[in-house]
Amino acid sequence: MITLDLKKNRIRIFKSTLELLGRPRNIHILVNPADRKLIIRPTVPDKKASLKINYKTVAECEFYSRQLIEHLSALLPQNDPEFSYRISGRLVPEQGFALFDIDTATAIESPPDDENTDTVRSNANEY
Repeated sequence: MITLDLKKNRIRIFKSTLELLGRPRNIHILVNPADRKLIIRPTVPDKKASLKINYKTVAECEFYSRQLIEHLSALLPQNDPEFSYRISGRLVPEQGFALFDIDTATAIESPPDDENTDTVRSNANEY
């Protein structure tokens, strides 16, 4: 699972997703706007636009990118910045990535700004 937080320009990748991918040290987030799909795949650290995962805590991983969230929000079936959107995915083991269908995004209430969650905070370069 992943969550798109439109208000905070944040993408959350659930721990279970990272574990299914083999706890990669770096990932790529790829978007196919024509098919409305998002892929998360492990990659090597020196690849362009790779995002480093920090496993110091046991919760989900967060990346911040205004440009990526703007791009993804334009693909959402409903696009209300007051909500976050949860997207379930599936592992494609023969290809080594997790696939998410943006059309299945479900609106959830955004957590309060002062919510204290145990998350890994990783700052991504702008998408």
